[in-house]
Amino acid sequence: MGFVPSFLPTGLAPGLEPLPRKLRFLHNDCDFRTFRFHSFFKDNSLFIRYMDDRLLERPHVVLLRPPRFGKSLMCSMLAAYYDFLGKESFDELFCGLGIHRQLTDEASQCYVIEMQLSKIPQGAWSVEGAFDAVDQCVNLALQRFRKKYGLSFEVVHDCATTLENAVTAVGQATHNDEYVSSNKMFIIIDEYDRVANSIMSQEASVVGLYHAVVKKDRDTARVLADEETAVQGDDKSVAASQGDDKIVTAAQGDDNNVTAAEGDDRGTVDAADGKAQPLFVSPIRRLYSAIKELSANRLKLNVQSIRSFTTGISPVALADASLFNVGTNITALPEVSAVLGFTAADVEAAIEVSTVVPEPCRKPLLELMRGWFNDYRFFTGKDQPSLFHPMLCMMTLSNAQIDMSFRNDLSKILGMRLLDCDALSAECVDVVEDGRDVESTQPLPPAFVDLSNVTVHSDLVALLARRWAAVSSFTYEELFAVDAVLPAQLLSVAFKHSELLSPSDVHDCRRLDRLRLLMVYHGLLTCCGVVKVKGVVASYLLRPTNLSTRLFVRPLRTQLAAAPESPQVLLDSPTTATVASYLQQMTKSSVRRLNEYGYQQGVLKWYESWLTSSGRSDITVTAECKLNEEDAVRYSDIVVRDSIRDRVVVVELKHIPLSMIDVAKWVGGSRRKTAVLNFLRGKLSSVTLTDEALLSLPLVDKYVPHKLVDGRGLTNLLVSDVLDGAIVQLKEQLELYREVKTLSAFVLLQVHRRSVMFPVLRP
Repeated sequence: MGFVPSFLPTGLAPGLEPLPRKLRFLHNDCDFRTFRFHSFFKDNSLFIRYMDDRLLERPHVVLLRPPRFGKSLMCSMLAAYYDFLGKESFDELFCGLGIHRQLTDEASQCYVIEMQLSKIPQGAWSVEGAFDAVDQCVNLALQRFRKKYGLSFEVVHDCATTLENAVTAVGQATHNDEYVSSNKMFIIIDEYDRVANSIMSQEASVVGLYHAVVKKDRDTARVLADEETAVQGDDKSVAASQGDDKIVTAAQGDDNNVTAAEGDDRGTVDAADGKAQPLFVSPIRRLYSAIKELSANRLKLNVQSIRSFTTGISPVALADASLFNVGTNITALPEVSAVLGFTAADVEAAIEVSTVVPEPCRKPLLELMRGWFNDYRFFTGKDQPSLFHPMLCMMTLSNAQIDMSFRNDLSKILGMRLLDCDALSAECVDVVEDGRDVESTQPLPPAFVDLSNVTVHSDLVALLARRWAAVSSFTYEELFAVDAVLPAQLLSVAFKHSELLSPSDVHDCRRLDRLRLLMVYHGLLTCCGVVKVKGVVASYLLRPTNLSTRLFVRPLRTQLAAAPESPQVLLDSPTTATVASYLQQMTKSSVRRLNEYGYQQGVLKWYESWLTSSGRSDITVTAECKLNEEDAVRYSDIVVRDSIRDRVVVVELKHIPLSMIDVAKWVGGSRRKTAVLNFLRGKLSSVTLTDEALLSLPLVDKYVPHKLVDGRGLTNLLVSDVLDGAIVQLKEQLELYREVKTLSAFVLLQVHRRSVMFPVLRP
């Protein structure tokens, strides 16, 4: 199947106005109409022909790709293509694209429901809150659907029930209204696993409760499936229902699940802290179960067809949902390997239409982007072209179009001048004359490789890897090994999240292989070849992608290689050196924010890893915990508690960013100031500041500390004033720990990347 890049539609029908010639490179938008009129757009529309040719065999399609790979834009294009209300603007939108020359019978024939779960914000969800977020998001989509098509149906809390009401309403509308000829439905679910990924990065008690929920869902699904098969007279399933101890336990003997299995959506389960917690039915399971049921009974509802298209990052949440066994996961099929992502021809076409890239710069820019962004293959081996990351390519060209400083930086790297740039320096001229490799001239500017939107779920992978590393028997060198072998059978058995950390093999696949596969789905590893046995693919060869090798994998391997140190060391040896050493490990973890929040999250994730590997519950670690409910609410940044020996360590964190240091007030020339700045940044420097010198640095006038010593004003502040205020703040907190047998307290003050640890109370 070929996909032809198209950025300006050609061959417009008579009467249609040509599209604007001044194109943009949108990377934070996913609206198909906006892209067609205002942005470079890769023509991947023939994917519609691929789906419609297989409609009878595959009405429910699942396509998984890494974050920011164009999934939402694909969903928007499908919605525009199938929506029967879009007939009038159809030619305007699709003229010039491949699918317009090969229209299918399904064009403009469907009621379209767009469930954009990607719109759910990331957050520290509880299980109940996360499930409510899914129900609310789907119900909002169905409310928009109801208004758009003028339908009448009830919206209830359970999104699956609302979907059933919507399908029923469509059947009634096409039966009663002679002007409505369409009775087909197309359901789009974008990033179905958004909330599931967010839950997996929460604390152990939340993850444990989520596992209990999906386990109950699976057990219920197995019981129902056995009952259905038994009714049909299948002797094998009858024997299984009588003899499978696991099913009998789930259906009859598991006190946690009996209530839910008998039809009550809410039961209880013991969480990690031993307390009874409510048990909820996963909305993803409810939703896909409803789609399956409605699709099977569509003719009774006067609906000719019900199709669905699902996007996400990994199949883990679908495996947890259990029931959507009518869906077809086409992620690994070679025919669709290049549907999302840019080929070299796509990037070359995009560079060619950029208004700021002159002819001499085009090939060097393509080669530079190839070295960073062009290394994605999805289970296709070397027989398919590798793909560029589309969002990073679009972001690079967008920045070049609109940002003069970015253009200047890019010109220096290329050694040749983009349009409207400042003159190149003598050093860059030498680079051009010497013909040196552009990649070796200097590092790329931060905006060039901004991963904040790309690795939105990479912290989840890092957290799983860290938990797994504490109990693993193999190294990270094995995990990131070039030509690592991944069994092909793993693609046909969608493992569940709970199996990621299982110490035993599942489906004859090692935990190492399961983690590798998850990293492929997240775009950290890529396929670099296949191994065939008698013409059939038996396994895949993997290696890190170019981007992850340069910016993520090596730091991740270094940061996570050591198992997390026990927080008990803080309780056993509460010294300045011990506490400082323990906390400074956080700056080397996957947490990138060097402030109080970054430390808190780093400590919590570190603690979760240790808790998973040790199984101990006598030591707890909390961050930003509320100390009282009075008017003057106070918080402790980090509290480590030993419940058995009644020991507590409290740490107050303070971070002063470099921008808050008043450089103008320093004494000394520009060289000394540069040396001091390099020291604060943690770089090599000719100056080394003692703790006393660090505390004497002046602060800008706009800096306002959380706390100051009584009588101290806000003018002419020094770093030492922030430390003194933190000590006062910490001593106020310690009043609430007077009954603790052994109490220790410290202040960690960080001036950008340099730290001062001050003991306030030691036993």
